[in-house]
Amino acid sequence: MSIAILGLIEAVAIARSIAMRSKQVINGNQEFYGQGLSNFVGAFFQCYPSSGSFTRSGGNYDAGAKTPLAILFSAFIVLGVLLFLPDITQYIPVPVMAGSILVIAWNLFDVSGFIKQMKAPKPDAIPFVLTFLSTLFLPLESAIYVGIFASLTFYLAKTANPKLTVVAPYQVEEGVQQMKNVNRYDLPECPAIKMVRLDGSIFFGAAESFQESIRGLVESNVKRLILICKGMNFVDVTGQHTLAEEIERIKKSEGTIFFSSLKGNTLDDFTDDKLQSLLKNGVLKDSTKIAVSEMVAQVPADVCRTCTSRVFQECPSRPNV
Repeated sequence: MSIAILGLIEAVAIARSIAMRSKQVINGNQEFYGQGLSNFVGAFFQCYPSSGSFTRSGGNYDAGAKTPLAILFSAFIVLGVLLFLPDITQYIPVPVMAGSILVIAWNLFDVSGFIKQMKAPKPDAIPFVLTFLSTLFLPLESAIYVGIFASLTFYLAKTANPKLTVVAPYQVEEGVQQMKNVNRYDLPECPAIKMVRLDGSIFFGAAESFQESIRGLVESNVKRLILICKGMNFVDVTGQHTLAEEIERIKKSEGTIFFSSLKGNTLDDFTDDKLQSLLKNGVLKDSTKIAVSEMVAQVPADVCRTCTSRVFQECPSRPNV
C-alpha cells in the first residue's frame, strides 16, 4: 500500500515540478491512470513496482524535450544499447554521470517553495515538517503514513468547523449594498436581525460545531436570523437533520429564520422530508435581498422607531423616532 502511494505521489510531484518550469497544465487524474495501468500490466510480467524518475524527467527537459514521447525514445535507445552494444556501457564515466544526476536533481529542488511552505499557516506547515522529519528518522513506508495522517487530521479539523461570519450591509456605491464582515469593516448591526454567512459543508463531523456556533451567535434577545448559504457546498443526512432541528428550535422560541442564496446543486441533494417541507414553507429565499426585505417587514414598529442604526435600504420606509 505504501509503495503504491509513494509511486503516485512521486509521479504527480515530478509532473508538477516540470510543469512549473515549462508553464504547462497537468492533469493529476491522468497521471494516476497512467501510473496504475503501467503497474497493473507489469504485475503480469513479474516487474518491480515503478514510478517516474526526477532525474530522468529533469534531464530530458534540460535536453530540450517538449512532449512525453521523449521518454519513450530515450527508453528505446537505452534498450537498443543494452541489447546490441552491451560492452560499451563499461566505458561510461560513472563519476561524471553521478555528478550530472546530482546537478539535475538540485535544479528540481525548489528552495523558495520550501521556505514559503515553512512560513505557511499551521495546517499547511505542520504536515510538511512532520513528513520531512519522518523521512529522516523513520522507514519510508512509515513516513508516508505519518504525512497522510497529519494532512487528514488538519483537513478534518478545518472542515469539522464550518465558519460562521456575522455580516452587515456595506455601502459600495449609491443604492448598492454588499454584505461584509462586521468586524473587518467595523459595521453597525441591526439590533433586531442577525445576519450570518456560512462558509463550509454541514456533514456528520461538523453538525455539532455548527449547532454550537449558531446558538452562540444568536443571542436570546435576537429572534430573527438570516443564514446566507452561498458558501454551503455539501450537506449530508446528518447535516440536513441538524438544519431542520435548528429551524424548528428557532420557530419554537418564537423566532424567524431565513435561508438565502442556497446553491441549486446543494438543494438538489436534500433528501430529508422535514427539512424540505420547512424550506418550502417560507424559510428558503432566492436571494439575500429578498430575505432582508421580508425580515425587515416583520420587525415590530416600536423596535424600528427606537433604532438608530438604520443599516438596511428598507429602513427608511419603517417608522422613525
